Amino acid sequence: MAAKASSSPQPAGLRWYWQVAVVCAAIALIFSRQPDAFLHAQFFAEDGKIWFADAYNNGWFTSLFKAQDGYFQTLPRLAAALSLPAPLALAVFDLLARNQPAPLGETTALQVLSRNVPGQDDERLELQQRMIELASGR
Repeated sequence: MAAKASSSPQPAGLRWYWQVAVVCAAIALIFSRQPDAFLHAQFFAEDGKIWFADAYNNGWFTSLFKAQDGYFQTLPRLAAALSLPAPLALAVFDLLARNQPAPLGETTALQVLSRNVPGQDDERLELQQRMIELASGR
């Protein structure tokens, strides 16, 4: 009897090189739309004035437990703390990348990189439509 060659099933979703291509295309589109964000990066709103400055001056651990306007802004402060090891010119990029909510980007990633599970296409489509509605404020 001849041994049957078993072929492993292909994983659902995009292969890693297509995912890299999608991310590179997204970065190129963002750069074409607003090149100053890359060429002349700067902190936005509280990012530099409050969160990065507190982490830099008071230490990253102390800044995590400091309230801002009565709220603990833990995730933005953690992003600022993780940006501390980078040089200041690159810390801006690092902090902005970690601190972007980008709801439309999440839906795009969900659409492009989601796995194709049989029977759940309608549920996934509904979830994507809800996320787009939330992002657009409808």
